[in-house]
Amino acid sequence: MHATAPATPSRVYRYKSWQKCFYGLFGAFFTAGGLSLAASALGRPGAASGMLLAAVVFALGAYMLLLAFRSRIVIDGARIEVRGAFGVRSAELRQIEGVRTLRSRYGSFRQLILRNGGRPITLRPRFRTDDDYRAWMEQVPDLDQRDRQALLAAIEQRQELGATPEERLNALQTAKHRTAALLAIAIAAAIGLNFFSSWLELCAAVLILAPFAAAFLCLRSPLLYAAFKRRSDPRAEASYPLLVSSLGMLYSMREPHFLSFEPLMAAMALNTLALFIVLFGPARKSGSRGAPMALIAFAVLYGLGAAADCDVFFDHSQGALYAAAVTGRRVAYGRSTQYYLRLQPWGPMQRAAEVSVPSRVYRATSVGDAVCPELHPGRLHAPWFRVRPCPAALQIPRQRPE
Repeated sequence: MHATAPATPSRVYRYKSWQKCFYGLFGAFFTAGGLSLAASALGRPGAASGMLLAAVVFALGAYMLLLAFRSRIVIDGARIEVRGAFGVRSAELRQIEGVRTLRSRYGSFRQLILRNGGRPITLRPRFRTDDDYRAWMEQVPDLDQRDRQALLAAIEQRQELGATPEERLNALQTAKHRTAALLAIAIAAAIGLNFFSSWLELCAAVLILAPFAAAFLCLRSPLLYAAFKRRSDPRAEASYPLLVSSLGMLYSMREPHFLSFEPLMAAMALNTLALFIVLFGPARKSGSRGAPMALIAFAVLYGLGAAADCDVFFDHSQGALYAAAVTGRRVAYGRSTQYYLRLQPWGPMQRAAEVSVPSRVYRATSVGDAVCPELHPGRLHAPWFRVRPCPAALQIPRQRPE
């Protein structure tokens, strides 16, 4: 039940000083830049494209200026009003069901959830608030805390989890230990697959099966396990093995190269669909709005990685060696350093192409040397190859760079 509206005068909360300066300065910079671009584009060839760019820059600057000087929160008795760059949202205290804390890549923020199912009112942490604001917000129920207590109460009442409420809550800790153990196994398998040459098949199999093991836990005990849950949710998080498996399998594909992905498309689609089906229920029931989209993204990555790993690491063929002359070298710097060699046509490759290679192969190779692509048919019939140094018997004469 909501408390009575506080008998305090209307209060206005604006952006913090440094944030107002930040948005104001950058807004002025971009608006001036937009006007300058528009002036320089007038009367010149291609004026339309120049004016379009000027309009975009000016609009961005205007938006930032409006954010800086128009945004505010107004509390007047039982009413709250939130102004942004353009719109105004308001609600009475009796119309608000509660508040939730959400997180994005840029940090956390709060949303007022309305009883009529209307669009939530977002409260960004940019405003300079005081004790009166915090006292007003204390009247709004914390929906995250309410849901957490409801889940804990449901666990305490589930008799199959233990004889006493304490034993049933201990089952929740056991569930967290199990997901932590499954995550540790997935991490170890990812490390083994990418950095060690032993037990490759076992590591690949673990990464392929780990997300389905997590899904099994969620489906068997939905009160104890969840996928892509909110941070306030007390249940064990089961989506981390999926994240590790997907990224670990994709990272292992940095060295093998496929002649074509077409033979893998059916397996990729099947893997993606199977994982999406088994985890959709737990993700939808997690209470997080972004859970289904996160599941789709990682299911696609998983489907890609699982099909590629099956084709490569379960391929027991000896492979056919070809010789190819190196006509160029390149290093690409970014989040990770990538090494590339440009090879002349060889075997089924009818055109010169640039391929990534391990650093050891790159450093041991000069332009004009020969390397040996090793071609395999693939377990799923998608031919793949990796570039190796040539054995002495297959060395070809050194050639001049083109």
